[in-house]
Amino acid sequence: MNMQEKRAAMLSMISDWRASGKSKKTYCAENGINEATYYYWFSRSKEEETAGGSFIGVAT
Repeated sequence: MNMQEKRAAMLSMISDWRASGKSKKTYCAENGINEATYYYWFSRSKEEETAGGSFIGVAT
């Protein structure tokens, strides 16, 4: 599996977790997912959500 396929699979997993209504820990345990790996991809998904090209105001 190449990196793009792995990324797509992990983002799909995050979407499944959100729909499940379960805690991250419970979801990982029930699906045999390493929690550290899950949290890594979860943090990456947050970076992509905020990387939409928007600007952040800075007070001067």
